[in-house]
Amino acid sequence: MNQGEEVGGLLGLSTPRRKTDWRSFLILWFGQTTSAVGTMTTYYGLGIWTFQETGSTSSLSLVILAALFPQLAVLPFAGALIDRYDRRKMMLVSDTGAAVVTGILLVMFARGELTILTLGLFVAVGSLFQGVQSPAFEAVGTTLVGREHRGRAAGMAQIGRAVPTVLGPIIAGAMVAAVGIVGVFYIDLFTFLVAVTTLYKVRIPKTARTIEGMKGLGTMRSEAAASVRYLRTKPGLIYLIIYISLANFALAFFNVYIFPVLLGIGDERLLGVVAGLGAAGMIAGATLITVWGGPTRRMPLVYFGLGAMGAGMLAFGLARRPVTLGLSLVLLFFALAIGNSSTQPIWQSKVEEDLQGRVFSIRKFASTATMPIAYLAAGPVVDNFLSRFTEVGESGVVAAVVGTGDGRGAAAGMVLIGLITIAATVWGWLVPALRRIEIDLPDVA
Repeated sequence: MNQGEEVGGLLGLSTPRRKTDWRSFLILWFGQTTSAVGTMTTYYGLGIWTFQETGSTSSLSLVILAALFPQLAVLPFAGALIDRYDRRKMMLVSDTGAAVVTGILLVMFARGELTILTLGLFVAVGSLFQGVQSPAFEAVGTTLVGREHRGRAAGMAQIGRAVPTVLGPIIAGAMVAAVGIVGVFYIDLFTFLVAVTTLYKVRIPKTARTIEGMKGLGTMRSEAAASVRYLRTKPGLIYLIIYISLANFALAFFNVYIFPVLLGIGDERLLGVVAGLGAAGMIAGATLITVWGGPTRRMPLVYFGLGAMGAGMLAFGLARRPVTLGLSLVLLFFALAIGNSSTQPIWQSKVEEDLQGRVFSIRKFASTATMPIAYLAAGPVVDNFLSRFTEVGESGVVAAVVGTGDGRGAAAGMVLIGLITIAATVWGWLVPALRRIEIDLPDVA
């Protein structure tokens, strides 16, 4: 079959060769990346505001959990919507809905009505829209980019995640220090406007229908169940989900612990600068994959990326100076970009295009299902357990390793999750179905 051909549904016909539409992909990528900058700025800004208002790691964990749990609930059914309707319109709906939520938060804050409870409620509503947007964008990427360019497109997607990670904390730290959380909300609304405008500028080809994609069509429930049955026929993909879910479990702890670790050493400006410096490593890793395209076999890079990410977490927990904290995050995010850029082309090559909305949603649901457990546990583990061993004056093993004082309980947690991630990588290498997934599981036509 020629490059770019797709299976033409039940009649077995082929659609014309599909060419890579880099212009549309780049326009779409720019809009979604800009929107992600606003979202990440809001994420860090609300994290700073929550921690400053309460001084509690547990409260911070609950707000982050509110941003994740509803998204998980909608994901199994979001894929059916993405495959059933125009994917561009689904992204427009999700971006517009998220902008409305941000506007409501801005009004509530201006009136002095914003509390941790109401913040968590509206963050939860906003996460429902994110549950549709993310898998839709991933599936659209397959439609616009030819098979030979998927590695580079995956690298671009990682740059799209890295840029917000660099700019978000810097902008949030500067805004909160200068004008307060209200400035963060205005930036978020502006970036949503950019995202919606770029979506109107692109046209996305219709998805070609395949026999596999037609199976299980009916209700959203039956289509979600069919995608689960589909994955059960490909055990290598299931093991890949398990491996990624273990890494996401560790990343959930990291998302909570980064605030108290950095704020225990400096102020919100240090949080922005150090986190931005570390995320520059993510841009470096993503740029490398974008220029290179990646090797033919990508699993070795997946193992390297997630294993080195664990080493970065371990180093971050042990670091006690801003410079070493920043260097640890450079390693962590560089490795994360390499690992993430290497997994996406595997999924795009092994799953039929008209199934990708459903399968990618199930994948995202399963691989992030461990994160709520981590968010619920992260705060109590530090507040009620690890902090006891890192109080000023303590001289035990934990205090000797990570030090004592504010934020060092969270640093001890960083050391633990780094070790968990490294252990998960060793396990993944020992599973033949995962290690040989690109050899034993054929590419779809």
